[in-house]
Amino acid sequence: MSQLSKKVRRRVRTAYQLDPLCPHCVEERRIAIMEQMAADQAERDRPGHIFRIDEDGSIVYMEDVIAEQMLGRKLKTTEQVVHRNGNPQDNRRDNLEIVSITKVQ
Repeated sequence: MSQLSKKVRRRVRTAYQLDPLCPHCVEERRIAIMEQMAADQAERDRPGHIFRIDEDGSIVYMEDVIAEQMLGRKLKTTEQVVHRNGNPQDNRRDNLEIVSITKVQ
């Protein structure tokens, strides 16, 4: 389980202890649950990868961000970032390779 998942789980536990009638507390609980669901999805999709959850609830993988900075543009839907040494935690630029999805499969 990633560090982010632990932090999000803690936030969900805290959110459930809030006042159920307070509108602010209800919104906090909803956000915490959405973050938990996104974190769980990220762990299922790419186990062990470093990610963050944007304010809109979307999952952003760090290797994608770094690759987009290297390219100077967004990744195409036909492109995927792979780690040359197989370690999903190693996001050094020289360890990332951009390949077409058909080549990965």
